[in-house]
Amino acid sequence: MQLGPVHISSGAAALAYSFMLGRRRNRQGQIEKKVPMFRPHNVSMVVIGIVMLWFGWFGFNGGSALHSSLRSVYAAANTNIAASSGLLTWVFIDFYFLRTWSAVGAASGALAGLVGNF
Repeated sequence: MQLGPVHISSGAAALAYSFMLGRRRNRQGQIEKKVPMFRPHNVSMVVIGIVMLWFGWFGFNGGSALHSSLRSVYAAANTNIAASSGLLTWVFIDFYFLRTWSAVGAASGALAGLVGNF
């Protein structure tokens, strides 16, 4: 399965869109000199989104064998192990540096584990 052209074209589109948007501006309209700490508007939407993505990743990886076999079981198990280990690692490193638990950090770790699994 060759997914290189899809990833390359989406990366190029994201780069072009970021050039079109320009640099971040603060509420007064001035360009930010340093990168501020942005927080999501709705944490529950972040958690719901990562749950739906994690569930969809099972269908993507487990269904890539196109039939029910041991290969699809391995793919689904590997997906779950990678996402959960990424989640735990991110949460523990986040706690070590910031001394706080974060659902957004857990979602970021799960996403990193899913992407690393691919």
